[in-house]
Amino acid sequence: IIVKPDGSANVQDAINAADAAGIPVVTVLTDEADTSRKSFVGINSYQLGTTYGRQVLQCIGEDTRQITVLLNNGDSGKDLIFKELKTVVQDGLSEEQAGTVQIDPLTIIAGSTFDEEEVIRDLFNEEAGRPDILVCMNERDSVSAYNAMVDYNQVGDVDIIGYYQSDTMLDAVQKGTVPMVITLDTDQMGRCSVEALEEYYSMGYTSNYFSVDLNIITQQNAGDY
Repeated sequence: IIVKPDGSANVQDAINAADAAGIPVVTVLTDEADTSRKSFVGINSYQLGTTYGRQVLQCIGEDTRQITVLLNNGDSGKDLIFKELKTVVQDGLSEEQAGTVQIDPLTIIAGSTFDEEEVIRDLFNEEAGRPDILVCMNERDSVSAYNAMVDYNQVGDVDIIGYYQSDTMLDAVQKGTVPMVITLDTDQMGRCSVEALEEYYSMGYTSNYFSVDLNIITQQNAGDY
């Protein structure tokens, strides 16, 4: 079984039950390290936080005051991702910028898609809390943020750093309304997942972790995707 866990106890129990029945399980994107899964294929939190931090630094300008990082309470490693992102950004700021730029997390409680969209739309609707740079860490939040930015006429005023090459985000990057999107090598993820299972079947064990590469999509290379 190759599965992306959702953090629920039901999925954790299912992973353990599959293993007990002799069925190896590989987790992708989101890990369940405390289960009996055989391997995890994805991105480590340190790597993701560092990559996001470097992209944020490219978007910071003289007028940048507020950077908001959207986190989902169901995402594993979210605290480490934010910590590393913040460290990279703070280390890259000038002394003058360090005193004026604020970096804050906004944790969205996993629920209905409508509730998550409302939280994001409120960010654009209320001027007091509106960020200059908004960092999104999943595809759904990225699309919701882009749609809200367009609906509230904030194109050019808010820079969104999106996640994954959905049609919506690729179109936004090509138009220049979103500066960049971070995505993972999905081909590599698929190959590693199958390799992990093949290794386990042939040798009785496999690597605990397979790291997947991250790619940065910009207006210059969006056509390649």
